[in-house]
Amino acid sequence: MKQPNQTRDITNASEFVTFEIGQHEFGLDVLEILDVFKPVRITHIPQARPEVFGVLNLRGRIVTVIDMHYKLGLPIEKRDITKCMNIVVEHKGDHYALLVDKIGDVQTLSEKTFEESPTTMDEFWKDISKGVHKLNDSLLIILDIERTLSFTQDTEASISIT
Repeated sequence: MKQPNQTRDITNASEFVTFEIGQHEFGLDVLEILDVFKPVRITHIPQARPEVFGVLNLRGRIVTVIDMHYKLGLPIEKRDITKCMNIVVEHKGDHYALLVDKIGDVQTLSEKTFEESPTTMDEFWKDISKGVHKLNDSLLIILDIERTLSFTQDTEASISIT
């Protein structure tokens, strides 16, 4: 029996929180997000994995901060950490704060704008995305949190989004 295409499940949820990392626009289903806030005191951890920016205390819970620039293989241009934002998600029972450049709007998107990841998209990016929504002037890449935060995959990525 043929399994249903799991990437199409994303179309059942119509609201996405959008955010920017570098020059790229991403989205997460609002139901996957626990909190959004400006960075607070982040403690760096010696000899942590390269994508681990540090940890922070969120209402008494220690939360690992993931530098999404590094995790996605994007260049880290000069940035002011105080202007970045954290998006808190849960992965395998732990909370993670995704350090992103900018939070956008919550967008309600129709199934009509959703497509599988383009064939020209780099394999790493295809693996960590559920697909894309075609907006008027850009593509909104919908991240798959489970795959994005998988610490067993190679974190080296190359950028070739078209």
